[in-house]
Amino acid sequence: AGVAWSTDFSKLQSCLKAMLVYHNGSSLRLLLQYRGSVFWKLSSVIAGLAVGILSVIYKYIVGLYPQYGVPSETPLSLAVLSGMLVFAIAFRTNLAWQRSWEAVSQLHTMYSKWQDSFATFNACAAVTVENIRMVRGPDWEEKSAMIEAMRETVEGNFILLSAMATDRLGKNDCQRMEQRNKLGVPWSKRVVSREALTVEDLTGATELPDFVVPPTSARQSLRTISKHGGSSNWMSKCVVKSIPTGRKLADLEKSKDRVALVMFWVLHNFSSFAHEMHIPPPIQTRMYQELSNGMLGFNNALKIADIPFPLPYAQLLLILLLLWACALPVYISRFTLSYVTSMAVSTFMYMGIWCLNELAKELEHPFGKDVNDVDLNDFHFRYFESVCEVADASRDAEQIEESDEREQLSHIIEDSMIEQSGSCRKSQAQVALEKVIEIHKGGDPCPNFGPPPRSSFHDLNLHLDAVSLRMEKHLEQIANDISALSNSECVWELAHSDDG
Repeated sequence: AGVAWSTDFSKLQSCLKAMLVYHNGSSLRLLLQYRGSVFWKLSSVIAGLAVGILSVIYKYIVGLYPQYGVPSETPLSLAVLSGMLVFAIAFRTNLAWQRSWEAVSQLHTMYSKWQDSFATFNACAAVTVENIRMVRGPDWEEKSAMIEAMRETVEGNFILLSAMATDRLGKNDCQRMEQRNKLGVPWSKRVVSREALTVEDLTGATELPDFVVPPTSARQSLRTISKHGGSSNWMSKCVVKSIPTGRKLADLEKSKDRVALVMFWVLHNFSSFAHEMHIPPPIQTRMYQELSNGMLGFNNALKIADIPFPLPYAQLLLILLLLWACALPVYISRFTLSYVTSMAVSTFMYMGIWCLNELAKELEHPFGKDVNDVDLNDFHFRYFESVCEVADASRDAEQIEESDEREQLSHIIEDSMIEQSGSCRKSQAQVALEKVIEIHKGGDPCPNFGPPPRSSFHDLNLHLDAVSLRMEKHLEQIANDISALSNSECVWELAHSDDG
């Protein structure tokens, strides 16, 4: 189920598909943009030209047979039909925009909550490892290695959770029906009940996506796979930390709800690790709560992805558009003097109404393979980067803190050597220094917080100094983080006040 990494990235062109962004001030560039436009869309141009040609034909017929013309006064029938059509299209467009914006909001909620859950778990695991290495009780190396292995597992499961959510949202029920239409399935199977999709899969939507594992050095290069976006192939590719194998892969292949299955794996990881954490249980519950909130966002987004716009409304609007196409040329030809004017007015008037309906259809289904759809792969890869950065940053922080602590302990002992007088005191400090160096190199375990032997009060003072220094360092770091956060908020408010 995996795809080998290729240095030319040719196999991953369908992995990232850029959603168009633009600047409203560039009017000319925006006017001439063809890709992603509904006005320059071939179906819109054909529909407008067809109505314009009908207007010319009718004007020619009326010129030969005046009795087939209509009165020159503004007819009530055209006004009523126009009002009904404009109201129906305006309502559909407004509802489509609400669906699109709600889908994006829920998608952001999903990824935000999952990032919070992973960051909380990673921070708790990092603190637990630090405490184990500081106390160095029985079997501290095995416990530390077990926690590091669990962190790797949780990191991979969180990324896999996003991959399965991306795949499910991209292969939603509405997109499956669109794919059926592209594949040319029988006419009777292009409008079916929702239950039929669970019985018969004609598009391969239930198959696992191709998993891609990029090396660390190529993560940034993955964003430059294709300047013009990826392919619109139905089968997707998902970037993961590690490709599932064995029992995990078999469970994913036969699962009907892969997102719920991977979420269970994450919850199982949390539960099996809970008794090892040196974190109060109320703090640990935040991991579960944020994971649950992310699943709520996913299901709200899936609701929009799977439920189509009501069929009766779409059918009625299509009938009104056909009636408008027949009525518009008749009346436009009576109010214009030349064939060119009649064709131009009819074409652009009908294209305007037609394009509004096409715009609504684009917005109604935000998760798909079109250029105006939400780029799920881009969301997933941003999440992939965030998870990897948090995991790497926590490991780097542990190494830096351990190195700083070792250096600071050495300074403490050196200062105590200077303050002590007499060769006996100096000798004891040197012994203590050698002992601390041996401890940080992985030698004898560090003394616990219980009462030490009476002959080692000097070592106890050194150990208490190290613990005090560690607590002081943590408090200083917290104060610096709060100060930086306050400064960033002040800068943001000042910038927005200047813009105002």
